[in-house]
Amino acid sequence: MFRLPRFLQRPRSEAAAASGPAPAAREAPVAVSSSTSSPASGASPALASGEAVTRAQTLLGEGRDPEARAVLEALLSAEPGHARALNLLGAIALRGGDAAGAAALFERAMAADARLASARYNLGNALAELGRFEQALTAFEAALAIEPQHADALCNRGLVLQQLQRLDEAARSFEQALALRPDDAELHASLAEVCVALGRPGEAVRHFERATAIGPQPALLHHAHGVALVALGRHAQALAAFDRAIALQPDFPEALSNRGNALKSLGRLDEALASQDRALALQPGLAAIHVNRAHVLRELDRQTDALAACDQAIARDPGLADAHGARGLVLERMGRFEAALESQDRALSLRPGDAKVRFNRALLLLLQGDYPRGWAEYEARWQDDPAALAPRRYPQPLWLGQAPLQGRTILLHAEQGLGDTLQSCRYVEPVARLGARVILEVQRPLADLLRCLPGVAQLIVQGQPVPPVDWQCPLMSLPLAFRSTLDTIPAAAGYLKADPSRVAAWNERLGARRGPRVGLVWSGSTSQGNDPSRNLPLSQLLAQLPPGPTYVSLQKDVPPADRGALAASPQIRDVSAGLTDFAETAALCECLDRVISVDTSVAHLAGALGRPLWVLLPAVPAFRWLLEREDSPWYQGARLYRQGPERRWEPVLARLAADLAALPRS
Repeated sequence: MFRLPRFLQRPRSEAAAASGPAPAAREAPVAVSSSTSSPASGASPALASGEAVTRAQTLLGEGRDPEARAVLEALLSAEPGHARALNLLGAIALRGGDAAGAAALFERAMAADARLASARYNLGNALAELGRFEQALTAFEAALAIEPQHADALCNRGLVLQQLQRLDEAARSFEQALALRPDDAELHASLAEVCVALGRPGEAVRHFERATAIGPQPALLHHAHGVALVALGRHAQALAAFDRAIALQPDFPEALSNRGNALKSLGRLDEALASQDRALALQPGLAAIHVNRAHVLRELDRQTDALAACDQAIARDPGLADAHGARGLVLERMGRFEAALESQDRALSLRPGDAKVRFNRALLLLLQGDYPRGWAEYEARWQDDPAALAPRRYPQPLWLGQAPLQGRTILLHAEQGLGDTLQSCRYVEPVARLGARVILEVQRPLADLLRCLPGVAQLIVQGQPVPPVDWQCPLMSLPLAFRSTLDTIPAAAGYLKADPSRVAAWNERLGARRGPRVGLVWSGSTSQGNDPSRNLPLSQLLAQLPPGPTYVSLQKDVPPADRGALAASPQIRDVSAGLTDFAETAALCECLDRVISVDTSVAHLAGALGRPLWVLLPAVPAFRWLLEREDSPWYQGARLYRQGPERRWEPVLARLAADLAALPRS
């Protein structure tokens, strides 16, 4: 994601050009005090000097700088210490590009009249133009000490603080300026950009929207607005913002590339690649575009091309951490895990502490079974992409095993998908055995099923008020809290129970047995993003199912492409209308002899129930399924069917069909 530096994001306005440069992109007119300052020599009448200053100001406003300079120099020949004349001469020098000469004139004006706030403000502009930001900050603060409501000084102080990376102070300065000028679009834009840098994208978006509501804005502001929307996970709106930027400036490679990123997040991969290609055609030397293009190619499963794009990025910028991180992700998809870890380590060496790299590295470590390092690094998910996870919105301290829980109340809360909750809720009972009163917060579809989970004192649904607690812990942080290894994962034999009355109802609905009952799930939920490599077409599965078993669809959301095949198939019984929540699905699973599933929440449900489970996995699975092994330390009853290096489902389904055919018929 491109975040353009502030000084690239604003063209200089005519008013700004008339005053001389100011820090970054914000340029306010040079301030001139309206009061009459006393000449140092006292040799000329005040009226005459006032008339000369007024005449010079008029000429400056008309762009007649040489004539204004002549008037001021004549005044200074009679009154060498005339503060306002020196201030205006400095303004002319600053506008002409002589920042050093301008600074000297402003300092002389300040020596002549210490209370002339405009001279101190103008000195700040000159010093900022010279890159002397600490001194510029001192000058702006001196101007504000004399004139606290000097809006331009507040604004430019904010820009200098932004240059000095004192972002919280910069935001406060912009907020003070906005209190004086609430309809200043550039001020809203400046504050928005600082909010983006501070990780406050919601505030940033509000100020970007205010800026665009005030009046037309340049392409660069719409681009920055899109970046803030991406940080909130609002990719469709971000796409619209990038499109507005490109409509205003078609040759805008950064906006085109970020547009491609938004399209990728929306699953529109072919369009995303086209947008990245357009960006690359405009600026082929920009390494970050090659990185963004690599991410799209990876999702298109064009791994060789994606790796080449990463290598091109590294050739152009060997120190670009994002390029090494992207290379690691591509190598992981290619099954080259050690090389992938080396690339992630290289990225981390270039950008120590980077949350995204740490999180991706954690997934690699966990996939390879390195749980001590992997779970620790997995905590980086909270800084990596807050929009993709339920925010850690609880003020209570985070418990990771560091304190006794006897007599204390702890909130354990779901944070990611339904499968993650089903996998990690096994830790509720171990937490309760430490003497804690456990309040469990989960997603609504899981509430009825988990209400009777051993160890739960109170269950609440996400969004309901949280009662007073002493500690809190996200469910997927509990393996770290318990220092789980492959050999110490609790309750692998099963920890959930279905409602017996619901089980009886499903047994009656299924009718008399005519061979083994087998539940099927072939695709992840259509309501949220899923890795398409995990799924397989129903028609491909149907072609391999041997006769004999009674097949029951456990697929709650049937992909549109599979609905016709399911309706036309006499082999599979579709009971999706009765799968109203996971308590119902659990009861149905208890009636089945096998559950066959791709990597979805139903696989975790069957495993948590202790049911015989066969999981169909892509060549590079999610980290929890590890590598190579046919069993799972998480679910004792699971058998894993893995794709080989050829990444095809046909060999997997052939093995599955042989094992199904061998099931006892009684």
